[in-house]
Amino acid sequence: MSGNETTVTEFNLESIQTSAPEDDLNELAEKLQSITEDVRERIISDERLKELLRGNDTLTSDDDTKKQKPEELTKNLIIEEVLDHLGYPYAHQELNTPAEDEDRWVDYSVPLDSYPNIDSTRLLIEAEPINKNLDQSKHGIGQVRSWLHHEPFESNLGIATDGLKWVLLKKDTDTHTINEVETCDLTEVFTVLFDDVSTGKSSVEDVLTDAHFDTLETFYRAFGFDNFTNVAAGVQSIIRRKKKEISESFYKQYIELVFGIRDEDTDGRDTDRCLVGDGIDAPPGTSEEERRLFSVKLMNRLIFVQFLEDTGVVADGLMDDIRTRHETGSHLTDCYKTFIKPLIYDVFNTPPGKRPDKIQENDLYNDIPYLNGGLFRATLDNEKAYTVTDTVLLEILDMLEDYQFSMAGKPDELDPSILGTVFEQTINYLAGETGAQKDLGAYYTPDSITRFTAVRSVKDDLLAAFKETLKEDWGWRQGELDHYDEVYELIEGLSPNQDVVEDLLDDVDNFYVLDPACGSGHFLTSVLHEVVAVRRALYEKHEDSPHPQQLKKQTILNNLYGVDIVGPGVEITKLRLWLSIMAEITNEDIEDMDRGELALPNVAFNIREGNSLVGYTDTSRLRMDDDDAEHRQSHVGEWGTDSIEKLVEERQKQINQYKKLYGEEAHDIEDEIDEKDREYNQQLNEKLVDDLRDAGVTFDHEMESIEVPDLPTEALHKVSIGFGTPLDESRKDELEDLFRTSKGMRINSGNDGYVSMTLFHRYLVGTPDDRLEEILDELDGNIGSFDVERYLTVDDIEDLQYLHWPLEFYEVFDSGGFDVVIGNPPYGIDLTDAESALGTYPDENHSSMVFAARSEQLTAADGQIAFVVPKALTYAYRWQDARSHLLDCDLNYLMDLREAFDGVDQEQIILMYTPEESDGDHVVVGRRNGNGKNGDDEFVEQDYTQSAFDADGFFMWVDDENEGVLTKLSNYDTIDDVGFAEATKGMDNFKSSLTGDPNDLLAYRGDDVGQFRFVSHSYLDDDVQDRSDFHLAGHGEKKVVFQRILAHVVDPTDRVIIQCAIDYDEACVPDTAIHATPNEGSLELLCGLLNSSLFAWYAYNRIYNRAIRSMDLTPIYFGRLPAPPEMDAEAIETIETQTTELHELQGRNESSVMEAYEKLDEAVFDLYELTEEERAVIKKETPPRRETLVDA
Repeated sequence: MSGNETTVTEFNLESIQTSAPEDDLNELAEKLQSITEDVRERIISDERLKELLRGNDTLTSDDDTKKQKPEELTKNLIIEEVLDHLGYPYAHQELNTPAEDEDRWVDYSVPLDSYPNIDSTRLLIEAEPINKNLDQSKHGIGQVRSWLHHEPFESNLGIATDGLKWVLLKKDTDTHTINEVETCDLTEVFTVLFDDVSTGKSSVEDVLTDAHFDTLETFYRAFGFDNFTNVAAGVQSIIRRKKKEISESFYKQYIELVFGIRDEDTDGRDTDRCLVGDGIDAPPGTSEEERRLFSVKLMNRLIFVQFLEDTGVVADGLMDDIRTRHETGSHLTDCYKTFIKPLIYDVFNTPPGKRPDKIQENDLYNDIPYLNGGLFRATLDNEKAYTVTDTVLLEILDMLEDYQFSMAGKPDELDPSILGTVFEQTINYLAGETGAQKDLGAYYTPDSITRFTAVRSVKDDLLAAFKETLKEDWGWRQGELDHYDEVYELIEGLSPNQDVVEDLLDDVDNFYVLDPACGSGHFLTSVLHEVVAVRRALYEKHEDSPHPQQLKKQTILNNLYGVDIVGPGVEITKLRLWLSIMAEITNEDIEDMDRGELALPNVAFNIREGNSLVGYTDTSRLRMDDDDAEHRQSHVGEWGTDSIEKLVEERQKQINQYKKLYGEEAHDIEDEIDEKDREYNQQLNEKLVDDLRDAGVTFDHEMESIEVPDLPTEALHKVSIGFGTPLDESRKDELEDLFRTSKGMRINSGNDGYVSMTLFHRYLVGTPDDRLEEILDELDGNIGSFDVERYLTVDDIEDLQYLHWPLEFYEVFDSGGFDVVIGNPPYGIDLTDAESALGTYPDENHSSMVFAARSEQLTAADGQIAFVVPKALTYAYRWQDARSHLLDCDLNYLMDLREAFDGVDQEQIILMYTPEESDGDHVVVGRRNGNGKNGDDEFVEQDYTQSAFDADGFFMWVDDENEGVLTKLSNYDTIDDVGFAEATKGMDNFKSSLTGDPNDLLAYRGDDVGQFRFVSHSYLDDDVQDRSDFHLAGHGEKKVVFQRILAHVVDPTDRVIIQCAIDYDEACVPDTAIHATPNEGSLELLCGLLNSSLFAWYAYNRIYNRAIRSMDLTPIYFGRLPAPPEMDAEAIETIETQTTELHELQGRNESSVMEAYEKLDEAVFDLYELTEEERAVIKKETPPRRETLVDA
């Protein structure tokens, strides 16, 4: 079975609403009977028609009494008659590829624009002659596949048919794989009808059996047009569900057999019966990381072989045959040594002519081609000395045998996209035991998100590159170019000029994309699909027609780059890219391709292991003034030393040669590069350490005890020793006489004498090595504090898994940098002090922005960064520096993803921006509707202006309806601007100090949150009252009290209702609440404003950007609420009256409370001068008040 074949799998459509009334089935049967009669009249003899229906031959023009082309006869007499009967509004050859071969043109196109629930603009139908094999790469199903991959067609649905057999295909919009939704073979029905009409026509009810009508029902439920539209609308959710089911099943077995994890909620391994446990006998001195890497590499290899069986590259059942031979033979060694190890190293890693004689004589390995040594090459130290126990290995083989592996993306089978999902989920086990996922900040990114990010970044950048080429090199006028807003529209508009197309293909070749935290390669595989799609579209305008496999190889080698700090993640990224290439190979290709064409690409220098945050991007950055915000990547030639430029140039020449080769020649070059890299990196690490010292980059060295730090003296920047008891003048002179033998020692005075000693770098390196130890001995018993500030050392750089970008990716940096940096960088990880010191972002707690700052140094002048980052970036106070920085850049997209990651109690956005400041003001904002689990994933986009943003927040939920009122309220002065009121957080640790009878506590009720306050000191412990930091100021007075937390991590809600009341009893308030007092107006006015729908709507939309988790109405955010534009006395009096009434009602009368709230809202609307239309917007988007507050 070929990788491009798409055969029937169990695809249950019962969950989709379809109908097949008995009368409709009878009418369909009668129509087929009529068609059979018409066909019988045209075929030269009944005997010949019988042969065709039995599948013994393919229809030819000689079979037709009118000598019509076989495809045209089939279309006219069968296919069009069936489509007409089923209600298809098709058009003949509505659209075509630019191919000269008419056989590649679309036969029928069915418009679907009027069906908003269908994610395809049209259905494409391929017609073949009766009984022609549909499973071909360039005809039938293969032809439909190519159409669905041709982006300008904007189609995700296709049918391939020969009139008898009908196959419905759906492109998975998330993964670009083509799924077979339904296959129905009507041959038996036609045969029975032919037998009947050839002997005398009978009623269809008398001729067809129940089984035949069951076939017709299956066909009608999938292919009847009304049913088809329902299937087309619902099939994506079925695909997602099926893939989720199989990926979860495989994932559970995968992590158990590889990592020993049965229960993910527990820490550590649940069983040692796994590869990283007892399954591996590793060489002495093997680290845990090396065991883990070997385990993942072995599993990857075994999985890859299973996929090779599916493509036909190796014999179907190879692994099963290995197991059988092992169990039935008399082998002295285990299965790994006898079969798997030779298969990996001596077969897949060795060209056929150079394999050991023992291998060549074994029929088991006959006809296995050499694909490339990248995956099967021994790269670990002493890798061939590892052994694997039969107990675990045979269990793995059994597990793999339980699954059907498929390159074609069938819903019930493991395809590369599903395996990618599994790999994404295993990231948390690649670098350590349970919990490492949190440490790495790594989570699985849904397919729809990686695809959206890839589509926007790839298409936008290539469109800009194409326009520049056409303008500069081919004289296109700007007015012409402005007609094209989409890259495929531009390609379709090209004239068939080979030179123009080749220039644009050169643009694609020089388009560089990086994922600096690539994990398992999910974003890179999404980018791969998009770049290949552009290449396909361009080649439709070109005389050449490269094989899809070659397009993917070219794209991977030329365009894709990735870095990750986790070694197994790097290996998985390579595997996913290789599998994507193998998915394009058919059985026909295997026979036609030579070894070089079939070989997998050498990607070792595209996908690298290392720390993206540590290493050179350019040297000038390290000496920049703080005020200089220019962080553009410098040309390598500007480094100022010929030796560095020369070494990277020579290295790149070798890499270019390496990418073109395969086999031992490639291995030799790789070994040579790796050997030289060790020398080059040592030089660069030493230079980096020197540059960091010159730049004054230091960090604190943690000391657990008072002793000489275990560091080279050269690494010490400053040692500070605080005296337990201050020294007098004589003791200070005594110390100076003993130790002041060089400059850089200082004894510091304080109020009560000399309080500390500081030893600077020049002193420490200019005195004997044991000088610090002597000083500590002399001060023994009088050291109150001991702090060490240090420089980075070469050992530090190596421990941090450095990566020097211009060395690793010279070709990219020589061209100016990466065009797109894409990915989901870690968020919330604890950066080391060294990583923080090397970063340019001011707050190292936001690790995703540290990655963004580093990425800005890696991009080309007009390069784009496309990251998934926490939504808090758009509104949270602690991200204000990030927003200020981004406002100086060119924002392109801000897409609200809500909660994108399973198991992560946090919301995310897609942030796309160009670091270069732009004159343009356009930005696209939007949101992801749905979570992709039920086929409801949709991205809604809206044009907006960057100038509407400020450092306080980026508003993303804008539309034509709410933009006006939002802008109006945002233009009013804020509460802080005019000092309208002041807010204070409640008392810290208040709850832990409770005492007395809790029944005496007066509680007030909020929405899902219960808050407490205390009327007197009797509810506080005496020791709390005696604390010097305990003050009642601001608590013991009349004030407005409101709940601080407006949304919860555990139970988020899509709204904000500010719960507020007036505390007339001058109570104490805990830190779960905020209290405020007005500087202008009354308590009743302030309380009324906070309780209003206007404030709730504004807080939800503008301040918190419609976040649904952990919205915290602290004094900072309180101050951002709009103050009244004018103090309208009438409106204020109404607000005060309704607030007093609500206070007196205390929630007792529901109808009276709601009436008072409505009057309150209208008065607040009056105060803020809102029109009826503006009021309607707020009312529409504000949920009804289900709960109200009583007296605090």
